[in-house]
Amino acid sequence: MPANLSLADSARRTLPATVVSPSSAPQRCDHGGKRTAGRVLPRNWRASIEQTKRAAAAWASLAVGVVSATAQPPGGGALPAPDLEDLGRINVFIASKRAEPAWSVGAALALVTSEDIRLSGVRTLGDALRLAPGLSVAQVDARDWMIGARGFDQQFANKLLVMADGRTIYTPLFGGVMWDAQDVVLEDLAQIEVVRGPGATLWGANAVNGVINLVTKPASETLGNFASVIAGGAERSGTVRLGAAAGGGWAYRVYARAARYGATRTAGGADAGDAWVRRQAGFRADRAAIGAPRLTLQGDVNASSGNFVAEGAEFAPPQFAFVDSAMGVRTSGANLLGRWADTRADGSGARVQAFVDTTWRSQAVIAERRDTADLDFQRTDTAGRHTWSWGAGYRVSRDRTTGRHGLSFTPAAFTAKLFSAFAQDQIALVRDRLDLVAGTKIEHNDFAGFEVQPGVRLVWRPAETSVIWAAVSRAVRSPTRTETGVRFDAAAFPAGALGAGSPPTVIRWSGEPGVRSEALIAYEAGGRVRPTPATSVDVTVFVHDYGHLIDIGPAQAPSSQLLGATFFLLSPWTYRNSLRGASFGAEASLVWQPAPAHRWSAGYTFTRVEQSGAPGGVNEAYFEGSTPENAAFVRARFTLAPAFAFEATVRTASSRSGVGVPSATVLDARVAWCVRPDFELELRGENLADPAHAEFREGLSNRIFQIRRSVLLRATLRR
Repeated sequence: MPANLSLADSARRTLPATVVSPSSAPQRCDHGGKRTAGRVLPRNWRASIEQTKRAAAAWASLAVGVVSATAQPPGGGALPAPDLEDLGRINVFIASKRAEPAWSVGAALALVTSEDIRLSGVRTLGDALRLAPGLSVAQVDARDWMIGARGFDQQFANKLLVMADGRTIYTPLFGGVMWDAQDVVLEDLAQIEVVRGPGATLWGANAVNGVINLVTKPASETLGNFASVIAGGAERSGTVRLGAAAGGGWAYRVYARAARYGATRTAGGADAGDAWVRRQAGFRADRAAIGAPRLTLQGDVNASSGNFVAEGAEFAPPQFAFVDSAMGVRTSGANLLGRWADTRADGSGARVQAFVDTTWRSQAVIAERRDTADLDFQRTDTAGRHTWSWGAGYRVSRDRTTGRHGLSFTPAAFTAKLFSAFAQDQIALVRDRLDLVAGTKIEHNDFAGFEVQPGVRLVWRPAETSVIWAAVSRAVRSPTRTETGVRFDAAAFPAGALGAGSPPTVIRWSGEPGVRSEALIAYEAGGRVRPTPATSVDVTVFVHDYGHLIDIGPAQAPSSQLLGATFFLLSPWTYRNSLRGASFGAEASLVWQPAPAHRWSAGYTFTRVEQSGAPGGVNEAYFEGSTPENAAFVRARFTLAPAFAFEATVRTASSRSGVGVPSATVLDARVAWCVRPDFELELRGENLADPAHAEFREGLSNRIFQIRRSVLLRATLRR
């Protein structure tokens, strides 16, 4: 899969001199200190006290919470957040595989900056992704998350491609992301780039309903020492990081972190026993010498463990039923990535990226070891009105599986190879006003053979403060190891359970090597406008038409089998392309920033999913009710006083009837005190609206866990 994140490290430096990119600004906690050349000047504390008094008077008189620009300390610093025009100039890479200002992107783009992450006080990667409008994010239990877009939500959401600095973390075992094994130092994230809707023309198979890329900062932007400690009912964690410059244009950082997440509750209010412990360490080194290609080397090692209550199938007579058992989950992994880039100011040039990734996981019904190696090349050239991007890649991923509790894979070990190539041309039909973007991705994989995923997009910029776009594209989701090679005794019923006189019965799921890729034809249109300097509005409408959706259904009539001295009925079910589907809806977001210290954000998403096809399958009507039809949020961020910042978010979603989760309204809030420019204390409350609430259903046990209310205290030192 072609990678371009080398450009992410350098293109931020191409911003106009008057722009401070949130990803490159020094992450001091000063909510009111003056900034000069990236340094914080000493405060005039007496003046700050007087300003605090004036700020309190302003709050009492305004009542609506608007802090005027005059209620700031000398220098007018306020919250270290750029205005909307500056935010629109931040370069993003996910939409075209080259640097382009976020405001000009002709796609359903959501950008979460490093300042968004810091000022919101989020503590996990799942929480950070909640900040991206339009994403569907739900916490499943203490360790896992459901993250999707535009419908077809499930715990192992398999239509969303996720990358970390261009390294894909989408697993071909089941088609999705093991979120409980993903971690990152949030303070080291430059930005999270999200494109809702298909991105397969550039990124290939599995970029169906959206693409996420986690972009970390170059080492030159994390110089110095950093330490953070969190303590509270839901979490105890600590992070340390050291960054320094070296000769020859090199800079590096090393980090280590450990966290323990408290258990959720069962539906009856008992401790679910699913507490989770995670440990991770890593490094990054960058060379950015003037006139020389940019080099990056980075890597991580991680391990995590915990427990959850699962249902295991036991078939030894006389037991023919699922039984509850506490099962341990253990994961570990390591990755190493290298990147070389030689790019010019206009974005043209070449880059090469390679990574190796190894993961090991043991839980409930399976243990898996997976080793992946990936090599990628991309080049961009400009000629007249044309901007060409093209590239090729090769990936090999080998797994070794050990099944238990009635699960196995055929074969037990498998090596999957992926060849890919892409080409895209952006044609300036009217310079700086109207672009036509056309391209395609061609891939060959060992599950479905050749896949072609074309797309065409029209982008119109009638003014500097508005962009309107429309697109038609095709994307596919490749079959997985599970869908092509699993054998799983998924359900067991003792004698009489299915009716008087019924024999013991086992339902067995079997993979089908001939299963085809799921296919999507997507129609999208949207617009982004800034009607005033303080206001930004983004609206998208979409219609997705899915074919060959994979379900699991009866393959033939049950047959009599012998287990020991006991006869039972075996009902074979198989994976099949038996469903069609559609999702349609609208996504809207609004940002209002009347003053540097005061920002309101709001978003609304409407999604409806429809299914049709062969009856009697596992997913016959599941997806129609697994995604909330309506979801919305409102977020307020402002300075309470020169040294204090506040943010609160209210989010709500309608019920997920397909997984038995009722509607919920959730309140999160954070208050931070900048004790010194390099030391911050913060208090964050999560799920404050009720003692506990459910967000999704656990996929392996079919249980619903309650996410507890939590209050956490964090201390952060940056030097």
